[in-house]
Amino acid sequence: SALQLCNDKQSNFTWVANILDTIISESTLNDNIWTFKKIPKTNYMLVGTHSYGLVLLEKIKDEWKFKNIIKGYKSSCRFFELDKNNNVWLTDEAMGIYKLEIDFAKDTITKITLYNDSIGGLPDCSNNYVFKINDSQIVTTTNKGLFLYNKETDKFETSEQYNQFFSDKKMDLFVQDNEGNIWYQQEATEGYSKGYIAKHKDGTYKKISKPFKKFQNIYNENYTFTDGYTFFNTAIGLILYNKNYETNYEQKYYTLIRQVFIHDSIIYNGSKNKETTKDKIIIYKENELKFNFAALFYEEPEKTLYSYKLENFDDQWSNWSIKTEKEYTNLPEGKYCFKVKAKNIYETESEIAEYKFKITPMV
Repeated sequence: SALQLCNDKQSNFTWVANILDTIISESTLNDNIWTFKKIPKTNYMLVGTHSYGLVLLEKIKDEWKFKNIIKGYKSSCRFFELDKNNNVWLTDEAMGIYKLEIDFAKDTITKITLYNDSIGGLPDCSNNYVFKINDSQIVTTTNKGLFLYNKETDKFETSEQYNQFFSDKKMDLFVQDNEGNIWYQQEATEGYSKGYIAKHKDGTYKKISKPFKKFQNIYNENYTFTDGYTFFNTAIGLILYNKNYETNYEQKYYTLIRQVFIHDSIIYNGSKNKETTKDKIIIYKENELKFNFAALFYEEPEKTLYSYKLENFDDQWSNWSIKTEKEYTNLPEGKYCFKVKAKNIYETESEIAEYKFKITPMV
């Protein structure tokens, strides 16, 4: 399974495996570890576990040591954040969101506040995942978009600023990097859409999603950042993205009509000459055509989609499909133009290919 990485701004990445060794060797814990967060202005680190709730580590002589399990909460802690007062905001899959006030010296929760659909402004109790942006703003993903915590009303309120970029499907990641960009993951019709909203100097945002279309079928556990790089922590391993490497995802490419058949005989094999650029004359009784086509785009070509249209016969372009052939039979007499285009994994459409022909009158 994927490992969450712990990022310390004063150093490079530290593999979670090192801390796991510490916890396992110095305690009786045998559990899945979700995430780690250093508690500001202390020698403590808080660990979210699957079965034991929150675990406290203490740094002694430059080594992290197991201190204790935080008493008073024993549910899974995959998502949690610390506010300016070191209160812990965490996701409870069934109940909503909890705010825990903790006495870290005594390893004890002193106060618990619950936020849900009836007493906290959330749309419902499930699928509320807590994150922190802009150093102090607590935000949660929900089944109905992003909600921000309002300290004055002590409630979560919908965010028009961020929701303009997303659909109304479930979102489970909303993580800010050190440059202010916010990385997201949201359920899509197929798989999970991913990307980030890039923060400009004037404070506005722009959604960047095309580079991540190829990973739509891979679930990301979390994002981790360092020096312009973003790590996707997935079940199949780490995926590294370098946003400083420029790629033109709108680059022009072509779709070609490879072959045209009448019955089983090839009448066109993709070459261009004086004869094939003219309208091909097809006798009415041989009116059974098949077109084969392919895009000149070679990155995961099995995911390339195609759409076609026969002018003077089809009213509109076909739905996008992975099929690379199309047949027509018993067409009426007249002039036709078969057109086909492709859409690659980055949703960039190709130039349109076409083949013109004429069906003679029935005799």
